[in-house]
Amino acid sequence: MKYVVYYELIIIFFLLIIVYRLIKDTKNKHQEINSLKKRLENTSSKPLSATQFLKAQRKNFRIKVYNVPIELTITKCDNPKLQKLIGKKINGDIEDISLSGLKFISEFSLPIKVKFETDIMFFLKNEQFKITALLVRKEEHIKEKLISYGIQFEKMSYKQEKQLAVSLHKVETERK
Repeated sequence: MKYVVYYELIIIFFLLIIVYRLIKDTKNKHQEINSLKKRLENTSSKPLSATQFLKAQRKNFRIKVYNVPIELTITKCDNPKLQKLIGKKINGDIEDISLSGLKFISEFSLPIKVKFETDIMFFLKNEQFKITALLVRKEEHIKEKLISYGIQFEKMSYKQEKQLAVSLHKVETERK
């Protein structure tokens, strides 16, 4: 009889622990729900349209270009071991371009995990462009020795941006 009472006490103790944990978990879930509700209230109530979504994904529309050479000169590198690359000129061809950046292909391989600041120079519709930019993406092609790089324009004056917009418009209207 004495053992039965002990077993009952142990079972009651474990049940109390389980109930305590359930209550604690429930409180945590309620706090999480309330925090999500507050975040939801702070966001816009309307869902994004397809156009808004695409604009959020990519700031500017990219235009395909063909046979547009580019010369890239590395001006800064955040890795001390790669300082010897400063001043290195890399040649390639632009694949597509927008007001905020471009994609070009080259045979030269750079470690993209390192932050490279570059000066780029190219001609588009007989207009010369010299822009400071950052290397932001690298795509290696398996079948070819070519490597694609994503470039983000950094320091571009209003005049340069306007000039580029006019040139891009000319490229686009010639296709139509």
